[in-house]
Amino acid sequence: MIGIQIIARLGSTRLKRKHLIKALDKTFLEWLILRIQNEFINEITLKEIKIFISTSDEIENKEFEQLKEKLNVDVFYGSINNIPLRLLECSKANDLKGIISIDGDDILSSTKAIRIIYDSLKIYKNEFIKTSGLPLGMNISGFNSHFLEKIIENNLNQINFETGWGVLFEPYNSINYQFKFSNISEIRATLDYKEDALFFLSIIEQLQDRVITIKDTDLIKFIIENKIYKINSSLNDEYWRNFNNEKKRK
Repeated sequence: MIGIQIIARLGSTRLKRKHLIKALDKTFLEWLILRIQNEFINEITLKEIKIFISTSDEIENKEFEQLKEKLNVDVFYGSINNIPLRLLECSKANDLKGIISIDGDDILSSTKAIRIIYDSLKIYKNEFIKTSGLPLGMNISGFNSHFLEKIIENNLNQINFETGWGVLFEPYNSINYQFKFSNISEIRATLDYKEDALFFLSIIEQLQDRVITIKDTDLIKFIIENKIYKINSSLNDEYWRNFNNEKKRK
């Protein structure tokens, strides 16, 4: 079985309880899960894929249980400060052969990218696969569970790996599926600040349930043509500055 692990926790300081912010009648996290379920309805029914909210073992995150019942997803509580270790813990507890990692901040993660990673993990048994060429917050990565275990064993001295944990994979070769979109540099589809929440709210309120099924090409075209990217594109420099500072500490 392949596990789609959505990394989320409710302890964010910049934008409190951001995953449970509501757009129309659903939380941001619900919209993300519904997009994934729509793409993989057959695989979920056949128990070839299982969706997890992979969160830290802290009392505040118990609120995710409401989504477990509502959307039929599992909530896994693992390492507090080490995200890759948490992914591995979930993998071992549920006998997952492969892991597709999705940041819970990335509400509009590309379902096509998730499909590409899934097919590669399942058919080709690749160790590490990622996509590139999509707007910030839409690319996806995935890895074989044994590969992740090897990575963690090589970094046992590192107990804090949250922001910037992707640095662990830099020394290793990956299969990189390159999308070919242009004029996307100003699109910021990730959730860290108030303006990011307004970006997602604007898209969901205009598209409504269509946001669940919309294709990447149409979504990106919609964001560009309606200039929705202007809501939060000014935050990109601050985001990358914070990201790189965190990375330097690793």
